[in-house]
Amino acid sequence: MAAPTEILIATYNPGKLLEFQSMLAGSPFRLRSLNDFPSAQKVEETGDSFAANAVLKAQGYAAQT
Repeated sequence: MAAPTEILIATYNPGKLLEFQSMLAGSPFRLRSLNDFPSAQKVEETGDSFAANAVLKAQGYAAQT
């Protein structure tokens, strides 16, 4: 059996991670949070919209993890 695919939920908030775990219960994914990556540096939200900041964070944390 293959190892589960890991998905990073870019939050330090354990409650937010639990929300995602609940939504994805029964899926083959292993969810991880930024707490699992103590060396990750905060990605600055310098975009001009929520969507732009989401892209910055996704790319920044993907590169670090």
